[in-house]
Formats: sequence, structure tokens, C-alpha cells
Amino acid sequence: MDWADLSGQNLLWFPDSRAQGYAATILAHLGQQGWTPQAVRTRHTSHAQFVHNLRRSPVVALRSKNAVAGMPELAWLSFATNPPREQLALATTAVGTWAALLEAAAELAS
Repeated sequence: MDWADLSGQNLLWFPDSRAQGYAATILAHLGQQGWTPQAVRTRHTSHAQFVHNLRRSPVVALRSKNAVAGMPELAWLSFATNPPREQLALATTAVGTWAALLEAAAELAS
């Protein structure tokens, strides 16, 4: 799907307060591709509520291919160019075994 195909589409989204940095990064990426959707925010996190929101409103949503695999009620289309990317990092408590391991790994990497 080309970015221009999304012109006029609203985006089913979550409250920015749940992940401010992630939300800002993804929405900025969409804007850089020429799509500045109206974000339709929902507080619900269950899959059933997500599908209900898609059915009752003229919206689209961003999901990974794996997230919708085996769900015939959802259709998944890939972006032709520059899809949003998610960068994950390992997180742990500031104190404890894992914190020490991460700190040691960071020192080795630098």
C-alpha cells in the first residue's frame, strides 16, 4: 500500500500517555511520509474491543503482521515504502543481577 492510499483515513490509536515517546516517534514518521491522520484514541486494550472499534468506526490501525496472523476478521496490508519501525531495548530494574549484566555489556560495547 502506498502512503497516498491513506489520505483521509483516521488512525485507531491509544492515549499518548501510555507511551509518549513511542507515540510521538510513530506519528512523526507517518507525517514524514505525508500521512497526518486524525488519531481516534481508545483506552481499551483487549483484542475484542480493538476489533469492535475497527468495525464501528471508519478507521485503520497499525499492527505487525504477526499480531494479526490467524485472525480472519482482520486484513493486513504491507507498506510499499518506509514502514514504521519499532526499536526495542532490554529493560530491567536498576538494581540486581540483570542490571549488573546490562551495565557490564554496555561497558564492553563502548
